[in-house]
Amino acid sequence: MHFSRTALAVLLSVGLVLSPTHTQPAHAQTPDTMSSDIANIDQHSSALDPIALGPLAPVLFADNIFAAWGQLLQQLRIPTVAPDATRPPATTAPAQLRELRHIQDNVWELKAYSPAMDRVITNDIILPPGGLDNTQPRPTYYLLGGAGGGEDALWWDGGGASEFFRDKHVNVVSPRGAYGSMMSDWSQPHDTHGKYKWATYLTKELPQLIDAEFHGNGRDGIAGVSNSGGPALELATYDPRFKVAGSFSGCPATTGILAQSFAWVSAAFYGTDPARSFGAPWDPAWAQHSPVLNLEQQKGRKTFVIVSRGGPADFDVDIEDSPLPALGLNERLDYWCSSFYAKRATAAGVDLDYYELPAGRHTWGLFRRELAISWATVGPALGVS
Repeated sequence: MHFSRTALAVLLSVGLVLSPTHTQPAHAQTPDTMSSDIANIDQHSSALDPIALGPLAPVLFADNIFAAWGQLLQQLRIPTVAPDATRPPATTAPAQLRELRHIQDNVWELKAYSPAMDRVITNDIILPPGGLDNTQPRPTYYLLGGAGGGEDALWWDGGGASEFFRDKHVNVVSPRGAYGSMMSDWSQPHDTHGKYKWATYLTKELPQLIDAEFHGNGRDGIAGVSNSGGPALELATYDPRFKVAGSFSGCPATTGILAQSFAWVSAAFYGTDPARSFGAPWDPAWAQHSPVLNLEQQKGRKTFVIVSRGGPADFDVDIEDSPLPALGLNERLDYWCSSFYAKRATAAGVDLDYYELPAGRHTWGLFRRELAISWATVGPALGVS
């Protein structure tokens, strides 16, 4: 699941010229609760810091390297992806509740019909104390899974969300089935997965259903892990209901040599055709959906980015399809990208809390700690203690 992304980054990093050592990002917060020492960081990945965080960082994680191609396409009047095709409409019909099934404790399985995608979507929902009998209005926190669509790796289970939110007056909703989607509205349907209109579903259709059936008060948050971290920051810009947005160990960019490659390969790895999302790699739509290039839209709400430097920690957990060393480098890559984003976002005036953890590989062992640490940002934004 993660190894292909890591291997690609290694190949693209080889041959780059070392640049001056970077400085620590402004406003970085290192929680005292982390037990692993910074000295445990893998020597191999840390040796690449001068490359990834020096003057070459914009080329790796931000610059639209195909900008000239996009201008040429427009001049030659070659069709490109229209912005309206990859953004949700201002208003939509709500998703329709089809089935609600109790899984365990405070966790339920919610099946909802999406008009935009014309199919039923399975969602996990964590209810506050009192469960279905609790009719008090409350905010909703949308927690998104990674490139695998949240189908097998579940926030309520591996991510510890069921336990963490047990005493909190908030709905927590996680969709399943968004394989390699970047949680976006795609310009064209896919042969296997059909219509991909995840931005419409997550920001327009599903929130209306949650408000109506589960007493949502319209004061919501949204955050994603790994490949949905960057998309979550963009999704929040589509509706004022989102008061906070965040990225757990993600890369908030779809431009730059490494960042765009990450997005493309992660989508393709799960059997989708990335060209049906934002077009060919040189299509201007890729830059239009890159959070690091669209910072003005992210103002007006609270934002958090949390990431580890990728070194080994005693809370790391094994992943079946990826060796732990690869997951360490995977996390290191997200650290480089997130650190660069944090610098640009802070300079642009985004209300950002940036958390940089000293160690932890790209596994649920890290993500469940990030969930708890970032609540210092999310809780106040949602008005929940």
